Amino acid sequence: MLIDVRKMGPFILLLLLIVAILPTHAAAEKGPNIEVAYFYIEACSSCQSNRQFIDAFESDLHSLYPQVNVVIHRYNIFYEQSLYVYKSYIQAYSAENIILPAVFVGDTYLSGDSEIKQKLLPLIESYINGTKEYKEIKVDMLGQDKVIDNEKERFETFTPVGVALAGLLDGFNPCAVSMLLFFLSILVMSGRQNKELFLVGMSYIIGTFIAYFTIGIGLVKVGDIFKDAKAVMLAIYGLTIAMSIILAFFSFRDYISIKKGNYARISLQLPQKIRHVIQRYIRENTLTHFLYISVFLTGIVVSGLEFFCTGQVYLPTIVYILSQRIAVAKALSYLAIYNLAFVIPLIAVVIAVYMGKKVMNLSRVFVSKMHLIKLVTGLFFIAVAIVMFAELWGMI
Repeated sequence: MLIDVRKMGPFILLLLLIVAILPTHAAAEKGPNIEVAYFYIEACSSCQSNRQFIDAFESDLHSLYPQVNVVIHRYNIFYEQSLYVYKSYIQAYSAENIILPAVFVGDTYLSGDSEIKQKLLPLIESYINGTKEYKEIKVDMLGQDKVIDNEKERFETFTPVGVALAGLLDGFNPCAVSMLLFFLSILVMSGRQNKELFLVGMSYIIGTFIAYFTIGIGLVKVGDIFKDAKAVMLAIYGLTIAMSIILAFFSFRDYISIKKGNYARISLQLPQKIRHVIQRYIRENTLTHFLYISVFLTGIVVSGLEFFCTGQVYLPTIVYILSQRIAVAKALSYLAIYNLAFVIPLIAVVIAVYMGKKVMNLSRVFVSKMHLIKLVTGLFFIAVAIVMFAELWGMI
């Protein structure tokens, strides 16, 4: 039996049409386009390694699922517009306690280096194979004013308690306390009464606070300029680690020397020449006609001269503040907290003198506790070195 090819023409055309339609139909069933919003910042140590993971992840995903269109939008929140996008996503997803790097995809967000590495691929695959429905959340972009308002209400995950404790520890620094006691002894010998001692002492402390706060502002602003430069941040973290280890060693050595009664071997103190310069300056500028102004200025000058000693705790704390990748305004508020805590021991000394305690007795009490101060300071430097090493390791 012969088949009439001419009569089969319509069937052949229909078959070709079905074949042409099938690929398009199959592709339509292979899932939606998946949009991923990825947020990071250059100075974030964990972001450095995570960005490498994301680059490799995107390439591998396209190899594993070439039929699926997964688009990763990258935002460096160092830049203002990207920051606004980031804040918009946080509000839309009602995200809480989120840290960088962060990923938003579908109706889910992932936060932090380890969570992204562990959960991003299973999440994307659940959307691809249909075990989880891909739902997009509408994100309304916030303007500058709205972002600023939200930031005023939002307290960063970084707590000021650690900064306050560091400032309090620095306030017990022998350099700071000994110079205040020397200053008060000059006033006592000049016949100043308790009330005047209190007011003059507070003038000195206010000058000290302003001096240290101003120094801190300068250091934070310089650090903020370079916080997006990886090479500079690597150098800063490396130097901070080295400095912290060295200072921890000398703090523990000072602790042992003090326990043995060998005060002459104390390393972490003002050089004798600088100490003599400060003492001479205090003698010459304390007993003047313009007492309060003179003492206020003396507090500023002395703080600058003794920064070599008191800055040992201050500088690592500033580097730590910068490592938290917070806004400059927030960093400055932490500086204020640090310096307020720093002057608390100094205020306590002035109040004790006002209440009738003798300067020499206070000095003896302080000397008797100096070994504990050195021990805690050494532990502080060890903690700083560990934290900074963790930050540095994440950037390498």
